[in-house]
Amino acid sequence: PNPCTQCSVTLNVTNSSQWAVTCIGCGVGYLLQQGNCTYICPIGTFSNYINNKTQCSQCATGCSSCSIAQNICTSCQNGYLLDISTSTCNLNVACPLNYYINSIKNSC
Repeated sequence: PNPCTQCSVTLNVTNSSQWAVTCIGCGVGYLLQQGNCTYICPIGTFSNYINNKTQCSQCATGCSSCSIAQNICTSCQNGYLLDISTSTCNLNVACPLNYYINSIKNSC
């Protein structure tokens, strides 16, 4: 079965004889990601319920993964450190006294 339950059909801008079909709604168990339906959100995104649709939304800047909300980071991109107390990724910060940088987890 096709996981796409609602589609948007538009004329292709670069080739007027072709139509572009984009999913705008997905079946149960699927998530909307950039016009397609998928089972799992890709890295750097999280499952989000917006306008009566479950879709993949981008994590906050610096987060390589997040959960529940855009700014609840679970891991950080290189150059950022995860502040476990706030679940945010901070750019160019030092670890508190008696802590060290864990470069594998990008955290203190």
